[in-house]
Amino acid sequence: MISLRRWKVCAVGGVAADSGGPPRVGRGLWTGTRVFLAVLGTPRRHGACFTGVVSHARPVVQGANYALTRRTNYRKAFLAPWHAGVDQAWLYALGHSQQQTGVSLHCASKVINHHHLDITDNEEKRPEFLRLFHGEVSCALNTLLGRQRYDEPGQLWDDRPTHVMRLLDPQAQASHLVYESVQCVAAGLVRRPEHMPGFVFDFGMWKSGAIRIRRPDFYFDTKGRDEYVSVTFTPPAQLYRAFGGDLDRLVHHMRRLQAEAIRELNAARKWPVMGVQRIKRIHPYSEPRTRRKTGGEVIASYKQGARGLTGRRVHIRAKQETSAFRRDNRDAVEALRAGNASTFPYGTYKLPQLFDITVEPPNPALLITGPEPTLDQAKAELQSEPANAGNPQVAQILGDVRAAFKEESVNLVNVDAVELVDERSRLPAELLASSARPDAAVKRRFDKNESCDARSIVVLRDVRRGRPRKTVPSVESTRAKQKPTGSDPPA
Repeated sequence: MISLRRWKVCAVGGVAADSGGPPRVGRGLWTGTRVFLAVLGTPRRHGACFTGVVSHARPVVQGANYALTRRTNYRKAFLAPWHAGVDQAWLYALGHSQQQTGVSLHCASKVINHHHLDITDNEEKRPEFLRLFHGEVSCALNTLLGRQRYDEPGQLWDDRPTHVMRLLDPQAQASHLVYESVQCVAAGLVRRPEHMPGFVFDFGMWKSGAIRIRRPDFYFDTKGRDEYVSVTFTPPAQLYRAFGGDLDRLVHHMRRLQAEAIRELNAARKWPVMGVQRIKRIHPYSEPRTRRKTGGEVIASYKQGARGLTGRRVHIRAKQETSAFRRDNRDAVEALRAGNASTFPYGTYKLPQLFDITVEPPNPALLITGPEPTLDQAKAELQSEPANAGNPQVAQILGDVRAAFKEESVNLVNVDAVELVDERSRLPAELLASSARPDAAVKRRFDKNESCDARSIVVLRDVRRGRPRKTVPSVESTRAKQKPTGSDPPA
């Protein structure tokens, strides 16, 4: 049995041994213990050192459906369509990570400074998928920014961990898929998702098969990487099973729900959208005019879509199972630190492969940590059932999703509204009164050093000087010979 009593967390985020202990590799980090810390939770910073307080452990369960969200550092617009390579690198990294980890993708979208992914973890590799995807996107966009003569930020993603939310039932899966597909509308960028420049997810991709993404000509190695990768979108297993395996009907109803959500959001919004031309001109170092959300608020780790008494029962059960998993995990960690035998709950990530410990067997009856059937397993089950299996649930699912969007459309457009500091104000003053950054000033890197009384300064860190020269769009040869000399990205 391995004891962790003499190990301490050091300032670099690794583990140092006071005496003895495992060997250290790389930058003073022991790989096994680094994964062990990921199981226990993320260390919280206190001054220059890490304290012993960690976040709650998050279960990794086979077949579970998750909604993933991550923001860029300082909410910069690094994911905006300021260059065609942003979409290409984002999708290529997504396809490569899917290929390496075997996750199922259900939806993918990005909105200027954050992205949304909806996945099913088929092989209990969700942490590995996030590590690969975010690491490659960060390296690729840093390289692209440097090539386009912008400053390279280094840290592309926010220091907060990825928001991982378990979707428990078909209602939750359907409502969140619709929300992710219309998030650009809720943010006030465009009136319809297909107006967004670049890649736009459509539910018809569940039927059309994989899309091929060519390897970008930057960052990705031409020798060690395939020239093309495939990004495959499939429906969630629970939702597919609720519609009795009728994929055409499922896609039809999801598109109808999306169209109704768009109408609700556009009716609730009382100000103009940003528009396609302004979106194309977004500077990658621009920021929202609103303040960053403060910490300390409760972040949901699961979502149930059922309403009424059924939804309340699901919520209470999920909350009890989440507390039980965290308690059992914490007790097992304390026993392991004391050198005693301990049994960890099912859903503990990679610990059995690293230490001589036991993990409880999976219990399919549990809601939070119970494994769920994958899409292939759901298809096999439906083949032995009547053709209309699950269809009675469809009306309930559609009704719950419609009711949720009608109730929350006004709140969505108010909370998700995006207005950048370097654009003309579009949002009403009463909406910005409580959340706007006071006296935010926008400067470019080579502006003259003049006194500024603003409490917040946003610097558009572009190494180029001046504005681009005007060109005649119809003269392609003239445009090709010109070199970018301006401080704004090309349209």
